[in-house]
Amino acid sequence: MTHILAIEFDHGLVLVDVGLGQQDVAHPIRGLGQALRAVRPRLRSADTAIQQLAGLGFAASDVAGIVATHLDYDHISGALDFPAAPVHLTVTELFAAASRPGIRGRIRYRPHHLTAITARAHTYAPTEAVPVMNFHGHPLTEAGDLVLIPLPGHTAGHAAIAIRDPHRRDRWLIHAGDAFLHHTALTSTADPSMDRVERMLAMDPSTLTRNHAALRIAADQGHLVICSHDRGQYEHLAASEHLR
Repeated sequence: MTHILAIEFDHGLVLVDVGLGQQDVAHPIRGLGQALRAVRPRLRSADTAIQQLAGLGFAASDVAGIVATHLDYDHISGALDFPAAPVHLTVTELFAAASRPGIRGRIRYRPHHLTAITARAHTYAPTEAVPVMNFHGHPLTEAGDLVLIPLPGHTAGHAAIAIRDPHRRDRWLIHAGDAFLHHTALTSTADPSMDRVERMLAMDPSTLTRNHAALRIAADQGHLVICSHDRGQYEHLAASEHLR
């Protein structure tokens, strides 16, 4: 499962990733490819971002923007449910999705997702990045409280998204996407089995150790670092005071 963040700004909601959308949930093999037959996931329309937001009283028109960590289908499929929302991502990732390199590229990037977002894509090049914490990134708001941070490795243009804590201006929540898959990557007790999975899925496995180290430094500095797929991290945050 891909976890997403919904951040409420004065101008509307911003979603960090969008998970699977209603169209692909209804027709998963047609939309996501034959490779899905091997995993046979249990998909429910009720789990899509648009229906989860509806349960909280938000309409699709309330979503003012989407920030994509990357364009793997389980992270961007839901963009089809928010056709008016601009999509922010690295220019490298948009190019990778368009070229669909190799077998893994053809599996992870779906042409109808690219068609749906290309006209509304706002892209950012590495040369435009500015220092943020121990990274370089692209501020997406005038206040600089939402930042796209390139972290290539899992995909060529993968990025993390940093959101400044409104109660503590010196602290950030970093949604690291698939730059790691389990919270132990941020500790000295990394899970070897998870490390193997990360390397298998990464387009450039040589970057993973460096990305883990940079995110570990951020966590050690007191920033909150989460990934897309570790449910325990979200349950921990929900039970804590960090997001209240």
